Formats: sequence, structure tokens, C-alpha cells
Amino acid sequence: MAGFGSAYVDAVITVFMFLAGVNFALHHAALTGGWRRIRQNEELRAYGLLTLAAVAVLMVSNAARTYPNLWENLRYSAFQAVSILTTTGFGTADYEAWPVVGQVLLVLLMFVGGCAGSTGGGMKVSRVVLIVKHAWAQLWSLIHPRGVRLVKMDGRPVPPEVLQGVLGFFALYLLTTGGGALAMAALGVDPITAVASVIACVGNIGPGLGGVGPTDNYAHLPQAGKAVLTFCMLAGRLELFTVFVLFFPGAWRR
Repeated sequence: MAGFGSAYVDAVITVFMFLAGVNFALHHAALTGGWRRIRQNEELRAYGLLTLAAVAVLMVSNAARTYPNLWENLRYSAFQAVSILTTTGFGTADYEAWPVVGQVLLVLLMFVGGCAGSTGGGMKVSRVVLIVKHAWAQLWSLIHPRGVRLVKMDGRPVPPEVLQGVLGFFALYLLTTGGGALAMAALGVDPITAVASVIACVGNIGPGLGGVGPTDNYAHLPQAGKAVLTFCMLAGRLELFTVFVLFFPGAWRR
């Protein structure tokens, strides 16, 4: 993508990467006049605010040393933030040359991913929103032990079984990432590359940090490491549960 060398091309791709990270049901709602549904969608609001916040933080961190020109700063910060958040994986800048705060932010965005029902990988924005709301509800209950606070999404209470499923997915996501990173480190891969490669592969993103940064590739990794990352990509793309349930003998008899 950097080969085009065009701010216009970058802007067009950034917009459509963002749109591809939106729930496709909202695309249908927009085409059929369901604007009320779009306005009431909390996941879309969180997705938009997260994107704006990420771009703003990257611009501030890059302003002093990397892109003193405002428009160049916006161009490259927005492209990299949206590409990583939507797990598209395109790159027009070597963000490993950016300040550390920007690199850490991009790694955190890798965990989030796009919206549910989109082309994006990662945990999905809706799950992150529910996890944050559940954590807030738990803190609130410590202050008001006799009170009752429901976790809601789009104004509707979230059933306990749905919330348990989200928390279970979150735990499995962290275990998969941690286990994969340990396996890569055991094969002699340096810590940054080991962690970043697994995060990037579980989220189906592509570029990471260290030896798999935006200007590098995965060819130099050991063969066993490529097998680990292949499993991570498959598990992440199929939402983890679908893959890990195959390891339970009870599922074989059904």
C-alpha cells in the first residue's frame, strides 16, 4: 500500500477499512433506512470512539519527532490505527520507529479487533464493551452491596449465560496468547517477537513487533514456530471455542 505513495489512496483505504470493521447488519440497516438502529448501537459508538482516541494518541506521540506536519501525521497515524484495529494488516509506515507509547497502543488494539459480524478478527468490540461494563458493575456492587446493577447492551439487559460466555472467551483468549508466546519463547524466539507474533496471529492481523514488524515477515522463524502460529491463526479465525472443543473426547461421540 505504501507503494502507491498517495495521500488520496491512503484516505480511501482507511475509510473502507473502517467500514469493513463495522457489523455487516448495520450496513444492511443503512441501505434499508434503519438509521435508528444504527444510532442506538453501542458497539458502533464504542468502535468509533476507540478509533478516534487511538488516532489522537498516535498523533500526539508522533507530533514531536516523527511527523511535524499535521496532515502527514494524521495520514499515517489514522491508516496504521485503523489497519491494526480492523485486523486488515496493511501498513504504510514503520511504526517500530515510532515512540514506544504508539507501539504499545497498537499492540493493545490488536486484542480488540473489529465489531461482531464484521470481517475483523480479535476479541471484537462488543465483547470488550461487555467486559468493561461487567467490571464496572462489580466495582459498583462493592460500594453498594445491597444494590442491583444489570449489564446492558443497546438498552437491553444482557442474559447471564451470554456474559459468562464472553468472560469464558476472554479467559481462553488470554490463555491461548500466553501459551503460544511461551511455546515460541521455548523455541528460541526473542521475547518481543514471541509475544507479538502470537498476538498478531491469534487476531489474524499480520504485522506485529520485533522480528515480525511491519517491514519484516515470518520466514525466518523456526518451522515448529510456524506450526504454533498456524494453529493460533486457525483458532483465532474460528473464535477459539470451535477449535478447542475438538480436544474434548465428549465432542467426538456426538
